[in-house]
Amino acid sequence: MQPDYIEYQSGTPYEFSINATSAVTTADLTAGAQLDGSANDAQVVLPDTFVTPLGFASADEAVGASVSIGITDILGQKHTVDATIVGVSLDSLLAAGAGANDALIAELADAQSGGIETAVTSYGVAVAHFDAAMSDAEVTVLKADLAADGYTASTIADQLGAVQTVINGIVGVLNAFAVIALIAAAFGIINTLLMSVQERTREIGLMKAMGMSGSKGPFLLVVANPE
Repeated sequence: MQPDYIEYQSGTPYEFSINATSAVTTADLTAGAQLDGSANDAQVVLPDTFVTPLGFASADEAVGASVSIGITDILGQKHTVDATIVGVSLDSLLAAGAGANDALIAELADAQSGGIETAVTSYGVAVAHFDAAMSDAEVTVLKADLAADGYTASTIADQLGAVQTVINGIVGVLNAFAVIALIAAAFGIINTLLMSVQERTREIGLMKAMGMSGSKGPFLLVVANPE
């Protein structure tokens, strides 16, 4: 599905997208409830980033409101589909976009087809469930079988691993900058101490010549000016 925008009460329209797996996944809600796949009415779970722009004072206020989703069909005609906000979710890398139940997806699909029955129906993502007791080797074989049929398969663990790899890379770069800053600070301290000792070499030598040891505290050195 490729909707164009979402708007509330004929307000400002905002660019809008639907998460392809939202109908079969569980959203991380901040308000409201999960999508009802068996419901006949169109439902949407709104990302929290849309709450304020659409004119809602809070996530709780958005729950139960009706919004209009604009979509363009294959003939270039504009259509709008009304849906009820049943929940507000946190937006994330793995759950980007809004959630839509089967009823809303069906309405958007009909609008996008433009009423042409010969329009080709295509799917960008398919969600398959497998036995959680399968070993890693068995999952690898399953993905290989799917790849042989022309599909690219990835598990939730694979997706989380990709995100974790990016995070680890960022942390590594930050740690490298921290080490560089620590080394630079250490050289600065050492340089300051060396310069201080260098500037007081004659004074320290005079103190040693007068019998002053390093364990004794500071003192005032008074030298008479010979007349």
